[in-house]
Amino acid sequence: MIKFFRKIRQKLLSENKFSKYLLYAIGEIILVVIGILIALQINTWNEKRKANNDEQRLIADLNTEFQNNYDELKVDIKRLQRVVDASGKLLVLLQEPESQIGVLELDSLISESLTTPTWNPSFFVIEELKKSGGFAQLKNAELKTALLEWERYYTNLLEVEAIFSRSFHYFIDYLTEHGSIRNVDDKNPGFNVGISRLSKGNISLLTDYRFENHIDNIHVTSLDELHKYQMALTKIETILTRSKSQ
Repeated sequence: MIKFFRKIRQKLLSENKFSKYLLYAIGEIILVVIGILIALQINTWNEKRKANNDEQRLIADLNTEFQNNYDELKVDIKRLQRVVDASGKLLVLLQEPESQIGVLELDSLISESLTTPTWNPSFFVIEELKKSGGFAQLKNAELKTALLEWERYYTNLLEVEAIFSRSFHYFIDYLTEHGSIRNVDDKNPGFNVGISRLSKGNISLLTDYRFENHIDNIHVTSLDELHKYQMALTKIETILTRSKSQ
């Protein structure tokens, strides 16, 4: 092709047709410019396509990550519900005559009250989006808003979890000093430690206002955390819906 254009230029020059040669040269320059612009446009399209593919991959990974977080949260909501139910029953028992309360029932309810959630959601994909600058470039404004709201909400959720964790550890410390941890652990099928021969059991705790206070703290903080977990479930559902629409 280059040889072809060169022959045309040489022919025009040899025939002394300068004006035609000038027009030809201008035309050739225009063709070169058009070729460059087309090449640049193709390159831009390729870059956009690559960026779009990368974004779609990250959003797919984001959806998978939050689906796993969602499934794990549902498991911990069930565990936390057991804490709420057991501590609530203990508060009712504390209003009953001591003679009507069975030792096994008391220890079982205390054991259930000591169940703790272990939910620890993954944030790997969100962090990858931030580091790569992809977070700011997300085309789906609703998804971006949902992710920002989720981060703010999770920060508040951590504070609620910390309050519940403190109530749990205070209660453990109290039982260690004034009750029988072993009798409580014996009601957990996974431990199978047997009852203590050194302790009279935990019935005497029912006349201790400190025991009632600890149970009340466990009940209130676990109920608050349960509500926050249920709200977190709703927020994750929103993220899953909006990330599937990509």
